[in-house]
Amino acid sequence: MKRYLPLIIWVVVIIFPSTLIFERAPSGSLINLAYISETAHIITHIIVYAILTLLLIPTFKLNLNWTTLGITLIFALFIGVLQEGLQFIVSADRVFGLPEIFDLGVNLLGALLGLALIYLRRSTHKV
Repeated sequence: MKRYLPLIIWVVVIIFPSTLIFERAPSGSLINLAYISETAHIITHIIVYAILTLLLIPTFKLNLNWTTLGITLIFALFIGVLQEGLQFIVSADRVFGLPEIFDLGVNLLGALLGLALIYLRRSTHKV
């Protein structure tokens, strides 16, 4: 169970409704940096989902192959949909649209970046 804890904590951090955090965060706080511009928002999504992948692959000791690629992308998509869904629940004025679909695509890009980093690390450390 101990090896799953970092992944579980990170998933909770991701799916916790960011709307609630953002509304209660003081102006100029670190959490607000993710929303300072569209570019910062995109970079935040990429980093968050790359970290998700960096935790997912070693936690389940997955080999890098097409199956792992599929599992990783499905997992990232599931967490992203869950995150967006929770944001809709806490924010009544939101409707599902292109920005949410874009966010899901950026999440998948972050997951692919995480896979690429793992591949690079493993390929340079082979004995």
